[in-house]
Formats: sequence, C-alpha cells, structure tokens
Amino acid sequence: MGSLTRGGPIVAILLLAAISGLILSTFGAAFADLGDAFSPIFFPRIILTVLLALSVLNVVAELRASSAPRTFLWRPVIVLVIGLPIYVLAVDVVGFFLASVPMGAAMLLSLGIRRPTAFLGMPIAAAGTIVILFNHLLVMPLPASPFTWWF
Repeated sequence: MGSLTRGGPIVAILLLAAISGLILSTFGAAFADLGDAFSPIFFPRIILTVLLALSVLNVVAELRASSAPRTFLWRPVIVLVIGLPIYVLAVDVVGFFLASVPMGAAMLLSLGIRRPTAFLGMPIAAAGTIVILFNHLLVMPLPASPFTWWF
C-alpha cells in the first residue's frame, strides 16, 4: 500500500472530498417543482455522480500505487489552461460538437498520443456519443452548430 506522504493520495482524497461536497450541496437547492428531469440541477448531478465514482477509483489507485517518484507533465496542463477558455468561448460560436472535437484532439496530442485513429477517433466518438445521448435520447439540447442542426 502506498504512503500518504506522497502528493498523489492527498490530492485524490481532497478531490473526492470536494466532489462529495458539491453533490451534497445539490440536494439543498430549491427550484420550481417541474419534475426531476426538468430540474436545473439534474444534469450537474449526473456529471458529479460520474466524477464521484471516478474520484473513488482514483483514491484507490493512488493508495495502491508504488511510492516511486513520478515526473510531472507540464504540457497537458498548459494546453488545458490555454485551451479551456478558448473551448468555452467556441462552444457558443460553433456549437458543442465542433468545439469539443478539436479540444479533445489537442488534449490527446499534448499527452503524446499521435496515432490519427486515436487522436481524431476518440474525440469524434466521445463528442458524438454525448450529442446523441443529450440531444436525441434525453432531449436536452446542447449548444448547436450554426452550420447544421445535426450537431
């Protein structure tokens, strides 16, 4: 079992605590009674639940990891810090799908993934699945492209 003196487990536990607090804060919010699916807290609660499950897995992985020192990769952090504000602005202009695919590809490239099928296929598949899920199955529209109504 890994030591808590490393930064990884502490950060993972703090992240788990923060996400837990965010989920708990969604239960005290009061909105007009339109049914659970129409509540403005419905979508954030889904995302927070997924993040909670992933953070629990992250804590387990960090506690089981070896205590060997790891090098920190700055390139993905810089790409995310610069790319996220651009992405947020682009979602309004070109829609969710057309903004998400380049952002996903940029993140994968910054992580060193160079195979075209991976750094193009994964963002297209992920963004496409989210569009199908929310726009067509849950009927909760994402920001649409000005070029076509499909995405």
